[in-house]
Amino acid sequence: MLRLIDKLLGLIAVVFAISFYGCDLMEEMIDYSPYDVDVKGERNINAKNCVRIE
Repeated sequence: MLRLIDKLLGLIAVVFAISFYGCDLMEEMIDYSPYDVDVKGERNINAKNCVRIE
């Protein structure tokens, strides 16, 4: 029974390690926040295009 618990704890530790490593990879791939307000480039594009359509 103790051996089964040790294997289960080892498996849980491996799963947590892989998931934390995966989160770190995603953070490196995505260098921005979807809530970032530092906009570079043209602004008010939606309003300008609405005027063009009408």
